[in-house]
Amino acid sequence: MASSIETAVDMKAPERGRSIYDAKVSLEQAVGFMTICLQRRPERLFGGNRKILRRVQWCGTSRKPHHAPCPGAQRHCMCNETPLLSVDDLLGPGVGPVSLTLAIGERVAIMGASGAGKSLFLRQLADLDPGEGHLSLRGERREALAGPAWRRRVMLVPAQSGWWAPTVDMHVDPSEKAHAATLAHRLRLPDDILTREVRVLSTGERQRLALIRALTRSPDVLLLDEPTSGLDPDAMAAVENLLIEYSREGTGIVMVTHDAGQARRVANRSFVMEKGRLAPAWA
Repeated sequence: MASSIETAVDMKAPERGRSIYDAKVSLEQAVGFMTICLQRRPERLFGGNRKILRRVQWCGTSRKPHHAPCPGAQRHCMCNETPLLSVDDLLGPGVGPVSLTLAIGERVAIMGASGAGKSLFLRQLADLDPGEGHLSLRGERREALAGPAWRRRVMLVPAQSGWWAPTVDMHVDPSEKAHAATLAHRLRLPDDILTREVRVLSTGERQRLALIRALTRSPDVLLLDEPTSGLDPDAMAAVENLLIEYSREGTGIVMVTHDAGQARRVANRSFVMEKGRLAPAWA
């Protein structure tokens, strides 16, 4: 088994970049699955093979224990675990019916023309608008949770977030301010950004700070409505890298974007919404 995985990693094909990427994904899927099956005792299977053990250790790393990545989340979940988020026949004003499952650590992009229902779909997932259908989070039905409790775990970051206090730091839990400052630095924000008044912030600063505010609350699922629409390329890349990092720690992401390039860079699966219905963006 180990030798076949090594062969996948070391293979050289004419389209080297694509082949190495596919090999890396296949390796992460296989090792992640076997790691869980062996209760994180990879040495029983791989012995002293340091290359494979490093991959096992990477796949098993989690900042939050309850956010352990689903093996196969890099493409499709290849295990029999309960989906992180399950949506069945969701129907509401301007949306549906829509059915979708989101694996632990999966990133899904939603594209489509303005007015197609993308933002309304995110609001339905966050239980902000009346609708029909069945939603569950880690197997727990939405009806079993109060609205605020559901939204703490399935958190929407709209295109224009609300700010109810004069300064940024008043929107962050005191215990998470150091974490927020670290994220602000990662997202190319000024060192004093948390102490600034909200009224002086640019649109791009507000977008990134709204994302930081959500990440410090550790939701299971992030619903992002065009999170990089007002950003320059450098800041956009920083946001994309951070989202990929958090998804690898187990956070599920559903992101609305008008940028097909961003969907290809960030998402595991992409869909196009038209008249409130979803269809795969590409094979």
